[in-house]
Amino acid sequence: MEKIQEVVASIAGGNTGADHPMLQSRPVKKTGYIVITSDRGLAGPYNSNVLRALYQKVQKEHASKDEYTVLPIGKVGRDFCKKMVCQSLKM
Repeated sequence: MEKIQEVVASIAGGNTGADHPMLQSRPVKKTGYIVITSDRGLAGPYNSNVLRALYQKVQKEHASKDEYTVLPIGKVGRDFCKKMVCQSLKM
């Protein structure tokens, strides 16, 4: 994400005639998280680490559900988001 921001900023800075809405600076209203987990198999530690990182990040950075959205890819991530993240923040 940081590299994408750097590249877009570089492109926007190099071309002063560009006036595209995606290149304009604006305040952040909502944060999006894409969580990729496996559906099954031998990826238990991977899934656990990804979901633990998501949970800790959400607890640390956000006070309410209105501040972020999660797009889970994979059954394990989807189930986790339905149960844990939503319950802990009373969503």
